[in-house]
Amino acid sequence: MDLGDSIRKSITDLLGSGQGNVATPCYIYSVEQVIENFKDLKEVLGTPLVVSLKANHCPELLSRTAFNFDDGCEVASLGELRLRAGTRRKTYINTPAYTRKMVEVASRYNATFIIDYVAQLDIIAEVKQQGVFNNSVLLRLNFDAARNENAPPKDHFGMDTKSLFEAAAKARDMKVKVAGLHIFCGSNGFVDKSMACVEAVDKLFDAVGKTLGYPLEVINLGGGIPSDWREKNIDFASYRASLQPLQRKAEVIHEAGRAIFGSAGYFATEVVSVKSIGAKRFVICDGGMTQNFLLAKTEHVIRKYDRPTLISERLTDETRDYTFVGASCNRDDIIGEYRDCPHEILPGDQIVFGQCGAYNAVYTVNKFLALKHYGEYII
Repeated sequence: MDLGDSIRKSITDLLGSGQGNVATPCYIYSVEQVIENFKDLKEVLGTPLVVSLKANHCPELLSRTAFNFDDGCEVASLGELRLRAGTRRKTYINTPAYTRKMVEVASRYNATFIIDYVAQLDIIAEVKQQGVFNNSVLLRLNFDAARNENAPPKDHFGMDTKSLFEAAAKARDMKVKVAGLHIFCGSNGFVDKSMACVEAVDKLFDAVGKTLGYPLEVINLGGGIPSDWREKNIDFASYRASLQPLQRKAEVIHEAGRAIFGSAGYFATEVVSVKSIGAKRFVICDGGMTQNFLLAKTEHVIRKYDRPTLISERLTDETRDYTFVGASCNRDDIIGEYRDCPHEILPGDQIVFGQCGAYNAVYTVNKFLALKHYGEYII
């Protein structure tokens, strides 16, 4: 990964500030890049764009960017709900684990509840009996079940069509407004599955409205857009055209987390030492999977490690292969590789990984060995 000149300078200036308050390992987030990603993605989708806060929990980053998120945010917990406290933007709450307390608190935020299965309406019914629930809901459809009722679902989210109509009837009888439908094709699934999402919702839209006795107003097509969506050459023009029949029926919206925050975040770590075992060279870093679990690629069948950027570059006469490892005693604590590296790497050097703005920080087991926590800085 090569950093752009302006980002590289900003990160170098931050790490080399000498103020004593910037320490590795750390995440560095670009406010400008978050805002640019949001505006550009919203434009190419041609719809309102809801921001998924589960992708990044950095309070300062959210406080400095949230005013741009004019279509609202999606949260999955009371903790995330607190992160967006103080803003007046629309809130969607989406979790398979509603509790009475969560429903009570979120209802005061005028949140729209995404219903994952029929029994969640029973919790809402309890709260509604107390007179504090006047919110609307979206009914979530399982992507695989919507396409083929006989095929086993690849995840446990949302409802099959039988449950969908059961939920619609139950909400109608409870006098809870169903504003629309929600469907999600899965993380990074947009490129291959976005058209199928459109078809699945279009097939059921009118029938759900008939069950309710009134037309639906919103269709939430989720997201699944990769963080490097600009490099994927996605045919957004054709996709926007496919939305037009649905947009004549209701407001179509999308969600994004990874596509907004991913390329706006960087993980910086310092070289502790360099060692060799036979012909293989290892760079031991002060940060690893304990602070950035996703870099270890443990969830991938084939592990293709990221190549970091070296802040200090010293050319050598021969190229070398380096494997970057963290400070834990876990054999999977491998966070990067640099094949045919033309630079010498020494203790004290700082290295930076890109595409670390979404999920890298929040999806990390950070208590292993009681190693130091990561810092977070804004540029």
